[in-house]
Amino acid sequence: MTNRKSTRAVQRTKAKASKADQLKSLLTKPDGMTVEALSTKLSWQTHTTRAALTRLKQAGVGVEKLDPSEGSRQSRYRIVGAKK
Repeated sequence: MTNRKSTRAVQRTKAKASKADQLKSLLTKPDGMTVEALSTKLSWQTHTTRAALTRLKQAGVGVEKLDPSEGSRQSRYRIVGAKK
């Protein structure tokens, strides 16, 4: 047996963004997003989405609750400092 190193280039796959990272990027939208919209985008149940928002707040990420948009009763959420 010979000890040869492979000449093939090592292929590194791009790390898939975690659900928490996806949540943060969705919350940077200027108008924010409702819990239901976040749940649909992330394929989570609504109670899981609310828990994830709570965990973000506990981790020190500023999450603000916005008033519902006109004609809606659902509050919207976004990360504090997201461009308006």
